[in-house]
Order: sequence, then structure tokens, then C-alpha cells
Amino acid sequence: SLQGKGITAISVDLRGHGKSPIAEGATLSESDYTAMPLDLLAASEWMSKHGIEEITCLGSGLGANLCLQAAAKSTEIDRVALVSPGFNYDGVTSISAASKVGSRPMICLFSDDDAYAVQTSLVLAERVSGPIQIEARSGLGHGTRMLSRDPDLEALLLEWLSQETATEN
Repeated sequence: SLQGKGITAISVDLRGHGKSPIAEGATLSESDYTAMPLDLLAASEWMSKHGIEEITCLGSGLGANLCLQAAAKSTEIDRVALVSPGFNYDGVTSISAASKVGSRPMICLFSDDDAYAVQTSLVLAERVSGPIQIEARSGLGHGTRMLSRDPDLEALLLEWLSQETATEN
């Protein structure tokens, strides 16, 4: 549905997730997780080199924290969309990174039955210096499940993604 809205998208298959291989019986270490923002930075650099002028990093759970970490390190990321962020997922933190995103717009979605995401989102809202749109819902759970459980939330996110960035980095 992103392409249908005219939004160019790239989905990053994180190390040890999805189809990215990991040795049989191996587990990811904290250093693997804390290196993952580099994968997002590589993707945003690739997009910039290929003429993508506006880059929004959208992530859920761990992915939300990774987006904040990547945006804190690169002004190539123009906006950040967070679904169920947390203070710390596997060593990937959110709060200190959020304060480094500057004036770039953010949207933060969470459900009231995900106490960790609620607490994190409220602290994030206090710490960011740019505009942040907070969207709280009830009884939708954690992460991307929220979008499938509430079509209006998905529509809201797509609308936000469709808006042109008016804020300078």
C-alpha cells in the first residue's frame, strides 16, 4: 500500500531476522543489535545516491529504536515513524538518540495495553526538540499488529507518510 500512495519504500531485513542468515544454533549478541543502525544508515545512503529526496525511517519495536539511532547519526533521514518504541530493546536504546534527531518530524504510535511503549513514548515526547505526533490507541497490543487490528491507524500512518516534509534538518 505504500507504493499505491506514491511512496518509495525499502524494507531492511535485519541481521538474523527474516531471511538474513545466522549460523544454526547461534544467537545474536548485544553487539549485533547495536550495529544494526549501520544497516539502516547504509540503506538511507543507498536511497540518497539513487535520487530519493525524502527519507522516512519507519520501525516497530526494535525497529523503532533502530530508526531513532540511525536518524541521530544521519541527517539524510528526514522523518521518523515509531510504532511501539521501547527504552531499550536488546541494547538498542531510544531516549538519548531521540534528543539528537533535532527538528525533524516524528510520529509515535502505541497502544495503552503495551505499558513499556506507553512509558517510552511519553518520555520521548518530552525529549524531542522537533514536532512529534503522538497517537495512542486502546487494546491493540504491540508493534505492527496494531496496524492490522485498526485499519484507521494504518490509514493515519499512510497519510502522515504522504505529507511532504516542511521542516529543514
